[in-house]
Amino acid sequence: MARATVPVGAINAFFYSEIGRQHHWVDRLSWSAAQWQSYAERPALETWIVYLQGTPGGYAELDGSHVSMFGILPALQGHGLGGHLLTEVTRRGWERVHAGASRVNGAMVTLDTCELDSPHALANYRARGYEVLREAIERRARF
Repeated sequence: MARATVPVGAINAFFYSEIGRQHHWVDRLSWSAAQWQSYAERPALETWIVYLQGTPGGYAELDGSHVSMFGILPALQGHGLGGHLLTEVTRRGWERVHAGASRVNGAMVTLDTCELDSPHALANYRARGYEVLREAIERRARF
């Protein structure tokens, strides 16, 4: 696993599109290359990539202390990459909280999920100390 220290919006766009296809991630699909690059260059954003035998297998976006995106490419699911990635990104989120880099969420590391997520996601989150703080029903357009 490694942090992508050179911001390349196309990398974030690739993972968002490929992982998000099965999870109804649609909010950013219309972004231009310039929008992706601007997003990736934000100082608060860290992009982390997990590898399986040298092959990029998934990613997480850590925005301050919020895990804003997280997922494993469908072809590489089931190899333990998600648990490893989430453990390390959560650890990094806590480092940022304790360093004062982000007080937006108070003294916690957060992430959002929904019923369209992997059936294993909630167990993965709970195994790493996450708790359900709020549940909401949100209407989404169908695509």
